[in-house]
Amino acid sequence: MDELKTKLTIDAYDRNAEHYALKFENFSTYTKKILEFHKGYVPEGARIVDLGCGPGHVIKTLMSLDSTCCCTGVDLSTELISIAKLNNPSCTFITEDICTIQLPAEFDVVIASFCIVHLIENEAENVIESISKCLDKNGHLYLSFMEGSTSGFESTSFSKEQIFFNYYDVDYILELLKKYGIEPQEISREEYLEQDGSITIDIFIFASKQ
Repeated sequence: MDELKTKLTIDAYDRNAEHYALKFENFSTYTKKILEFHKGYVPEGARIVDLGCGPGHVIKTLMSLDSTCCCTGVDLSTELISIAKLNNPSCTFITEDICTIQLPAEFDVVIASFCIVHLIENEAENVIESISKCLDKNGHLYLSFMEGSTSGFESTSFSKEQIFFNYYDVDYILELLKKYGIEPQEISREEYLEQDGSITIDIFIFASKQ
């Protein structure tokens, strides 16, 4: 089941990569959060890895603020990686699974923007453990996900094919961060209006390695 939900989700992103990229290219809430995180947690010339980087919007924003940053993006969708490379020709991009990739312990900043939402709990824990290992001492984490207690395949505004989503209890994620030596510094919630008129609560955590 785990491999199937990943394959179906990545296939959907591959088929709808351009639509997804256009929808979230200038999404104001997410851009605002990255700007806030950059101001307080990203040092000049930072070594940054973006897990589940998608079309590279976050890296593009960070590079526009400081072109001396060294950015690496990781995503399993070959089509999204292709767009990310076009958006950020000076950066490095890797087509690989964030659940299994082995990263060097050299990054000042890890971005994990809505990537664990496509994972089940044990996969999310593996990613958070990996984040802890690849963060340099005093490094910082940007983590975002949707709040809730359900999981399953859903329709989206950018894809005809359904995509797997998992909604997390905030306390569960906080416990995982604590377990792997990552201390939350700021936690915020923002409302996201779904296409059916319902409201999803997005969670944003700025954290530091202890």
